[in-house]
Amino acid sequence: MRRYLIIGNGVAGLAAALSIREHDAKGDITLVGDEAHPPYFRAGLSEWMHGALGDDELQVRPSALFERLRVREVVGRASHLDVDAQTVTLDDGTTFEWDKLLVATGARPFVPPWPGKELKNVFTYRTWDDCAAIKSAVLAQPDKPAVIVGAGILGLEFAWDCKGLGVGAVLLVREPKVGSPIFDDHAADKLLQRLQDDDVVVHLEEEVERFEGEGGAVAAVITTRGRRIECSAVVAAIGVAPETSLFTGTRIALERWVKVDAHLRTSHPDVYAAGDVATVFDPMLQAHAPTRTWEPSYWGGRIAGENMAGGSKQYLSCTMMNASLVYDLKYVLLGGFLSHGPDVETVLDPTPQGKYGVRKLLLKDDVIIGGTFLDDRRHTLAYRQLMQTRVKVTAFKERLLHADFDPNLALPKGTLDYYFY
Repeated sequence: MRRYLIIGNGVAGLAAALSIREHDAKGDITLVGDEAHPPYFRAGLSEWMHGALGDDELQVRPSALFERLRVREVVGRASHLDVDAQTVTLDDGTTFEWDKLLVATGARPFVPPWPGKELKNVFTYRTWDDCAAIKSAVLAQPDKPAVIVGAGILGLEFAWDCKGLGVGAVLLVREPKVGSPIFDDHAADKLLQRLQDDDVVVHLEEEVERFEGEGGAVAAVITTRGRRIECSAVVAAIGVAPETSLFTGTRIALERWVKVDAHLRTSHPDVYAAGDVATVFDPMLQAHAPTRTWEPSYWGGRIAGENMAGGSKQYLSCTMMNASLVYDLKYVLLGGFLSHGPDVETVLDPTPQGKYGVRKLLLKDDVIIGGTFLDDRRHTLAYRQLMQTRVKVTAFKERLLHADFDPNLALPKGTLDYYFY
């Protein structure tokens, strides 16, 4: 009986466990996660914060599913990997042997060495427990704002949480725009307008100098411009780094991420990686790219699980589409949405819908290679399929984003939306 060990109980780990059982009815499956909660929909934490989702709705599987599928769940942090002995050891000394291993440890938030960062109520915004603690802290002092350091997706998501909780928010942004680095200047201007329309305070090109405390908890932020901002809590949302520490000291190829092949296999034939921790070759970008965000992580986990059980499925893409909310605006990012250079052409919708609407496609040799859609996501699946199938748009390029053009009509017959074959 083959022994499968999965480290990480996020979406990639969950998908892998289910996929393994679909292809191996008898194998022994152990899923190790460092959170006490069962797998949950991380992208739904914002809705949970202001009551739109309950605890049960946040979970991504029925509580009895793993019992029925004979998946053993273990709470603990994996701290040592021995690829020769094929074992993983947890912080508490528990050791697991494996025949096939998947590492899906995700990413960890980055917090600079700010003076005072050890004070209570200085948080990162990543896990269910993080969100529960933040919610408690800001509601305990509703007359004071929360200070959010960073205005990327997570920072703006928490700004929306503050509105839902009825508390103020102050954004400190190192860059000269919000939404960096994934939104261009045009989209960033629309985002800033949306925030200002909701009276969110935004300080651009201003950072944390230090924190002041009172009674062991943060009471104020002193900025690099000498501003003093009293607050109930501080949320650091300035980025994450892949959690690759388990690979330290092993022979497995490691750059910033763990590099995997099209089968999600690392440089060790029995060790796989998926989700935020991994980078796989993207045929659209012609380069390795991380498999982060929910959908790519899910498919990465499913394909890795099938291959661990003896399959040979290949993963074709990891950056085809990221669809979610930024603040309260729906957005979609396609492919190489940050591509630039003399051979990259930009096509803009001159009349997008919505007050904050942006629709932009990037072309190379008259083939779509990326796109950004904000507050107007019409036809994004069709544009994604045009990109995947590398359809030349020369004949209709000028009308590509016009309101009267339906890109579905330009798709080859039988086109399927795919991630693998």
